[in-house]
Amino acid sequence: SRQSGECVTSFLWALGTLRRAQLAKPLLPPLLERISQLAPTLRLRHVVLAMTGLAKVSAMAEELRISKPMRQASTVISERVSELVDRLDPQDLGLIAWAIALLGPPGKGPIIRAVSERASEVSDELSWWSVAHLEYAVRSQAGELGVPPERLLQPFLDCACTSEARLRKESLMFHAEPEAALVAAAPWESRSGDTREADAPKRALVVGSARAVLKSLQDSGFQVETWLRFSEGQRLGRAWPEEGVREDCKVCCLRYPGSSDALEFALHGAAAVLPRGARLWVFGHVQEGILGTRAALSPLFRLKRKPFGTGDARIWEAVRTKARAKQPFEAWLQDTSLDLGSGARPWLSVPGLFAGGGLDIMTQLLLSRLRLKMEGAPKILDFGCGNGALAAGLFASSEGGG
Repeated sequence: SRQSGECVTSFLWALGTLRRAQLAKPLLPPLLERISQLAPTLRLRHVVLAMTGLAKVSAMAEELRISKPMRQASTVISERVSELVDRLDPQDLGLIAWAIALLGPPGKGPIIRAVSERASEVSDELSWWSVAHLEYAVRSQAGELGVPPERLLQPFLDCACTSEARLRKESLMFHAEPEAALVAAAPWESRSGDTREADAPKRALVVGSARAVLKSLQDSGFQVETWLRFSEGQRLGRAWPEEGVREDCKVCCLRYPGSSDALEFALHGAAAVLPRGARLWVFGHVQEGILGTRAALSPLFRLKRKPFGTGDARIWEAVRTKARAKQPFEAWLQDTSLDLGSGARPWLSVPGLFAGGGLDIMTQLLLSRLRLKMEGAPKILDFGCGNGALAAGLFASSEGGG
């Protein structure tokens, strides 16, 4: 009962991120009670943490049957949002709108309207991520706003569209720069190690999309095997590399896959193929998290030197150890749950999927809109749309679905 706003809001947010109901069971009730007590004195940053933390734990609160203290906490924190809306940071506006829409406290419509109007004033500072959250909140609560949704959405949607060309250019550079840096360095041309032995076959593994790296390796005389987790054009993806260690595969280039859990998965997949002593280069952009690679390398790989590169591109070099990889693919399946609109249901996921293998807000909005258009028991094809949540959600809500 004496914990500070910093402590309580941080714990609440962490519990929501972990999404472990049994872990939260003894902690969540006293946290909700304490946050309701602290609400009138919380600082702006803590109000944002509290609101988003409450949204994250809302599904667990239903499962643990503590909806009453959850509603109480949501109500008093949303009242603080109303008081502080003009001081909210542009990047917090989307989160707050999403949380209000999800929790549904009294007066949710006017609060979302006020947040959206504040977003219109700072539309040139909004990220696409904030715009997506704002659009979800406005469209999902259209009947509660008192004005047509398009009136609130238009200012920041127009701004998002005008910046599309710039974002495309930045995205292209973001993805191309690390690959160009690795090709320019061509570390596989080094005469150290076994890769340049005259009589030894030269074989390499490329993990991820890296056409320029693949071509450079081929130009250097390597036979290249590619592992793509997800299909790209006519190049088919595979959940896991073909089984078996390739004793002659002494080189591997791995494109940083965008998250720490996806990196861990990719490193184990590569390690399942590479023999001891094989050389590995992980390449990526600083802004996508490549600097966190070091912690993921051990024990499968031993770091050989500090990261190098040009601009914001970074390359990590390591050597395969004798440590065993976690395999096969089935060993990575994670038992979790997913609420597709009718309560939590068992769900299987693997590291590196979009939205952590869960249900992001825009897919949730799309699912609710598609349900309104469905009649009878239609045939549904969910092709290349992520983890299958759309098909499962539509099937569950169609006639005869379950």
